[in-house]
Amino acid sequence: MIREIIKRLKCRYYKEILERNCGRKLPTVRVLGEIRIEGCKLDIAEDVIFWPRVSFTGDGIVKIGSRSKIGQDCIIFANSDGGGVTIGEDTIIAAQTYIIDSNHNIEPNKKIAGQGLNASPILIGSDVWIGANCSIIKGARIADHAVIGAKSLVNSYIAENTIAFGTPAKEHRKRE
Repeated sequence: MIREIIKRLKCRYYKEILERNCGRKLPTVRVLGEIRIEGCKLDIAEDVIFWPRVSFTGDGIVKIGSRSKIGQDCIIFANSDGGGVTIGEDTIIAAQTYIIDSNHNIEPNKKIAGQGLNASPILIGSDVWIGANCSIIKGARIADHAVIGAKSLVNSYIAENTIAFGTPAKEHRKRE
């Protein structure tokens, strides 16, 4: 019983951190474990569920639509200089998915670590399912009703109602 009370208190604490970042109360948002926010700004709609150990980093904006679910151990990085991450309504992002809107510059004759980043927004539509352990990288756009298979890499446009998977993810069929 004490473990359950401690778990509830921790979830309440992480929800308060989320609310502070968003600048408003989120009465219908559920936080099921630790959430880490390092720098980025969140815009979260109603009825969103966060599984344990979700991390938000960067200095950009992450927008999450109503009734979406962010799986355990997901990492989302948003850059303020030309990037940002938008996730539509009713979208499910499975565990251990990595979403990053930027890459390091790689100019010759300069150390990579000192070159900075270049970013492009990531847009994930509504009613999308992203399977476990996917990587969604800068410039990716996933249209409404798409399904991305587990362990896929999305680096371009995935059309509406498409089932896509692989590295890089390619359309394999349409949802009927």
